Amino acid sequence: MAVLNPFGLRDEEIVLIKDIEENQRGVKCNCVCPLCKEPFEARLGNIRTHHFAHIGNKGCSEEKAYIMGMYILLNEFIKSNEIYLPCVGLVYTLPNYCCIDMEHINNYVKFSSYSKPNYEFKEVYKAQKIKFDSSDIVSDDKKVPKAIIAKTKKDKKLAIRITFPANCCKTIKSNKNRKVDKYENYSTLEINLSLLGAEILQKNKKEIFDYLNKETSIYKWIYTNTSRTKEKYEEIIEESKKHYEEIIEESKKHYEEIIEESKKHCEEEERKRKMEERELTCTECHKKKPQYEFWTYRGNEGKCKECEKK
Repeated sequence: MAVLNPFGLRDEEIVLIKDIEENQRGVKCNCVCPLCKEPFEARLGNIRTHHFAHIGNKGCSEEKAYIMGMYILLNEFIKSNEIYLPCVGLVYTLPNYCCIDMEHINNYVKFSSYSKPNYEFKEVYKAQKIKFDSSDIVSDDKKVPKAIIAKTKKDKKLAIRITFPANCCKTIKSNKNRKVDKYENYSTLEINLSLLGAEILQKNKKEIFDYLNKETSIYKWIYTNTSRTKEKYEEIIEESKKHYEEIIEESKKHYEEIIEESKKHCEEEERKRKMEERELTCTECHKKKPQYEFWTYRGNEGKCKECEKK
């Protein structure tokens, strides 16, 4: 299935196909491809969903043009709006069989913007909205965007990456390709637009900007590189150490209880064995016999089973 591109570029700004008027159909839209800058035409037919496309066979792939268009649109949004930064938190579990150390802490601790059932949660930063001073798109050797690097006035940098709608980009249909990883060693924020799907072809720029402003659930931290994170890591390591010491102490106590119970059991078994092995005197035949040869007895005397039968 061909990729239907909602993004065109006019005067260095993104134009959404939904914003194109009827009298601007075809080449009258005056738009070019966001990536290769070849002329675009606005296809506003009555059968297929409205979209932009290269004229003839010229230009790059519609998919790469789509990806670049989405990144340019997001970059425009960043330059003109505050960006929602979700709470930076750490979810983790404390293992019972070892202490967490800094080398292996990523095996037990993950970044999250919210708490999860059955997990500990430690907040690093509260959620906030921030206006960046500048932002630029970084691309690979083939000019395909990889991330947006946004900077504050204090020169703090953040990488922003997009999760695209699966039905719009063929190369990102698989879960593996759709997964967003951290960008280099930057603190990395994911903006998940996968739920938009083909709806993006039905939205104008204002509606998409409103969506980016209101839907805080689409923002997620992939990685944060801050000194405060390291401080929280150290707190978790200390918690793990105390937890492990408590587990060891409880195990020792439980082991001692088991030893004591075993000792009492052995003593009881020994008492029973001695009772069974002692000899009693039969009051009828006056013979000495083991205790188990008697039904009833008192002290060291009783009537043996053999005499009882007589």
